[in-house]
Parts: sequence; structure tokens; C-alpha cells
Amino acid sequence: MVLKQRESSRELWLRGLHMLLFAFAFGAVEVLLWALALFQLVSRLLGYDEDARVGAFAHSLSRYVYEIALYLSFSSERKPFPFAPWPDPEGSDPFS
Repeated sequence: MVLKQRESSRELWLRGLHMLLFAFAFGAVEVLLWALALFQLVSRLLGYDEDARVGAFAHSLSRYVYEIALYLSFSSERKPFPFAPWPDPEGSDPFS
């Protein structure tokens, strides 16, 4: 029983390390999302049409934030990218 507790403790420490790394990724993605939002706003104010590629990337980036949030809040055991495929902006919710 003691060995099982140590193993689970090791897994928890490893998860904590992953959580720390994903928390940094979350912050970096947040900055990138703001940059994309400002780019889209300025583009629209200047009269350009919405860029579908930028919109699709922003959508998949938002899904990535969602996956990170689920992992950080212990709502999912599945680790996000790079341990899983990058979220598809048009795909179904992989966590439902």
C-alpha cells in the first residue's frame, strides 16, 4: 500500500510540473489572442474583410485555452498540445 501511495505521489508531482508548464503556455496564448483580436479589429476598422485564416487560427487557439483550463482545473486528465493533437477549429469538442 505504501508503494502505491508513493507512485500516486510521483504522478501528482509530475502533473504539477505539467500544470506549471501549461500555466506559462496559457499566459503566452493569452497575449497572442489579444494580438489577434487587435489585428482583426484594426483590419475591420480599415475596411478590410475578415481574414478567414486568422479567424480559424484564433478559433483553434481559443479551443487550446479551453483544453488547458480543463487540465489545470482537474476537469480532464488529458494533457493538451504538445501531448495531444492541436485543436481543430471545425472539429467537435474532444472533451465532451
